[in-house]
Amino acid sequence: MTEAGPSGGPVATGNGPSRRRLVIIAAAVVVFLLVVGGILAGTIGGASTKPTASGSATPASPTPASPTSSASPGPSASPSPRASGSVSPAPSPSLKVDPAYGVPVARKVLKDAPGDFGNGVTSRIAAITSITATGAQAGEVSGPAVRVDIELTNGTSADISLGAITVNAYYGASKTPASPIASSSGRGGFRGKLVAGKTATARFVFSVSREQQKSLVVTVSKDAGGPVIVFH
Repeated sequence: MTEAGPSGGPVATGNGPSRRRLVIIAAAVVVFLLVVGGILAGTIGGASTKPTASGSATPASPTPASPTSSASPGPSASPSPRASGSVSPAPSPSLKVDPAYGVPVARKVLKDAPGDFGNGVTSRIAAITSITATGAQAGEVSGPAVRVDIELTNGTSADISLGAITVNAYYGASKTPASPIASSSGRGGFRGKLVAGKTATARFVFSVSREQQKSLVVTVSKDAGGPVIVFH
């Protein structure tokens, strides 16, 4: 349908093709704007949440140990029987300090038997004699005494030092220390080195009454403070 214009010519109505084209273009623009708006909204939302996620992120907690690893503790946490078995055993009762002598006892033997220190070195009383000693140095007492000759044999393959050999004597039930008399010994004790396979002898004198000489006990140590051999 047409209408007459001012000049009397025909005028197109709103139902023509141009109007439909405008409607289609407008709808396309609306759809485009909606799509763009959705993309922008997603971008802005992702950008706003991303710093929060990265900023508030905490270090990842360690992965829990598996049952196998937790059931098998390391050597430092729980020593195995082998590790505990490698600990040095406690000294045997024979190596405990004997209160009578103040040091451990390696052996107790009779006066006429040899005593072994356990490392190839042996000792024995070569002779024991009752004498009357004359004290000449300060603290020495003249009178009844016992002279003891100690023999030491080096059964090892190397020389040993004799400077640390110590010989003491005790008497009575309470093991009273006997006073040494150096001036009556005739020898100065052990000195120098003992060659492998050789034997050395030294003499010692102790002041002991005649009555107490029967209970005399002699000790010999190879090292200062080391185990002693007790001759009783």
